[in-house]
Formats: sequence, C-alpha cells, structure tokens
Amino acid sequence: MAYQNFPEDEKVKEYVDAVDRLYQVDSSYYSDITMFFHDRAITCSPFLDDENREKKRYAVIEGDGSVISSDNIFEDMKFTDQKDNYLVVDAQKGLQIINSEGYPIAGNSEVVSGAGIQVQFEGCASVEEDGKQYLLNSELKKSKDSWDFAGTFSNGIAPVRVGDKWGIITMDHISSDSSLCKYEDIKVDEFGRCLNNDRMFVKSSGKYYLMNAEQEKVVETSFEDADIFVSEQPAAVKINGKWGFVSIDGEMVIQPEYEDALSFSNGYAAIKKDGKWGLINRSNKVVVEPGYEQMKYMSTKGLMPVKDE
Repeated sequence: MAYQNFPEDEKVKEYVDAVDRLYQVDSSYYSDITMFFHDRAITCSPFLDDENREKKRYAVIEGDGSVISSDNIFEDMKFTDQKDNYLVVDAQKGLQIINSEGYPIAGNSEVVSGAGIQVQFEGCASVEEDGKQYLLNSELKKSKDSWDFAGTFSNGIAPVRVGDKWGIITMDHISSDSSLCKYEDIKVDEFGRCLNNDRMFVKSSGKYYLMNAEQEKVVETSFEDADIFVSEQPAAVKINGKWGFVSIDGEMVIQPEYEDALSFSNGYAAIKKDGKWGLINRSNKVVVEPGYEQMKYMSTKGLMPVKDE
C-alpha cells in the first residue's frame, strides 16, 4: 500500500485547528455534514421561513473547508457520481439532478418528498414512497420492484432489505425476490453503499463476517459489529465488547481496546475512549486526544467533520 499521500504525523497539529472549522465554516454552524465524496461534503442547516415552516438550507464545501455553493434551499440534497452534479428534491419541481450552476439535467416531478432518497452512484439512486424504496435510473424513472430498504450501487452491487432480511442485488439481476435476502444485516455507509475494495460485512447467525463481492467469506473470523471499509485501509470491528481494526485480508492489525471506532480514512481513524472521540494514526498513536461528541471520516486534504458540545 502507498502512504505517501497521507498527512505526516507532525502535521496533524496543523489540522487540529482546521478540524473545528468544519462545523464553523464562514462563521456558520451546521446541524449535519456528510462524509466526504469527490473530496466534497454537503452541509445542512434547518431554519424557519417567514411562515414559521421548517426549511433546510444546503451548502457544498471542499475538503479544505472552503464553500463551493450555499443557500440551496431544498427538501433534500445528495451526491451523484458526477462531481459537479447533485440529486435534489425541490418542493415545487420535485426530484431533480442539477449541475453546480443549478441547471436541471433530469427530473421527476412526481417525487416531492425528501424522505429516503439515496445518492446516485453507477447510474442508480433510490427513493422512498409509501413506506417502500424504489430504484431510480439516470433519468430518474422508478423501478417496478420495491424493497423495505434499497441501498446504493457500488462496484455493481447494492444492499437491499425485504422484511427483516438483507440481500445483495446486481445490475444484471435487480429483483425484490425475498429468496435473495438471507442475511440478518449488511453494513452500509451513510450513502447506502456496502462494498468497498471488494469487501463488505454481513451478519449471519448473530455474527458479522468479512466477505467479498461474490459473497464468499474472506476469513472465518466473526465479529460482534463492524464498520464498512472506507478505503483499502483497515476497518473497525468489535470483538468481546471492544473495537479494533482489521485489514482487507481479515488480519487484526490493531487489537480491540476502544469503546467505539470508525474505519481508517486517509491514514487516520476516529476512536471513542472515556465517552469522547479522538483520532489515531496507523500505528495506533493518539494524535488528537478524545474530546469530541462525534467525529466522521477524514478527507484526503486532512479535514474531518466533528461535533463538539
């Protein structure tokens, strides 16, 4: 693995001050910030309009904290796999794909609620309607099949749930057939993806297992809980009530010792100790002392969303 793109440990202190800026960019606080994609994040700030109705204002920020666009008032806003295009729900115009200038590329006026939309990757998104989730193609046309949960495609596969059982669908076999759902759970990230670097965690017989895209076990080791791989770097797993980290080959590279943890991203991982979140490097050295209420994954430019008291 190549590590030359990761920040050097001695530079981490330079990032500590910048970390706080992610929840205070341009002196504005955000109620939520997504994980980074295309080295960008989407922020959300609820507000009340002139008629005292709650609205949401979205902004897009770069990995260094600078604001690309702001004052986007939508029901919801999500990424697509095209860097300058976004999936949005407008109260009047419905579901749209817009570019960074706000020009509509595709639309579906029948979808006016922001509930349950997932990012659009590999030409597919998903949307919730009447308690069910449907897939949407690149033209935002709705699939005939529906699920209780439909995730986002990554490397040709997507997680779905029918009832309390989870399964995997492929681009070549999109079906709501419940016989495809044989797992108790499949770990997904906040974008609805389950697979990264040909690895995913699925739950069977009460335990999580590391599997590849063909749904084959990588190792026989089981885990109490796990976090999805964010990159080729180690993922967080729970054993005997504590969290540690495994490689994509299933090798335990940092022994379980933390109350909670997120998988490594850009050479660093968020860990929870004594009820607070901090940051470690690949050598398991604490580089940001635990003191935050919440942390997410680090961007390639060395910043991460954090939540303070």
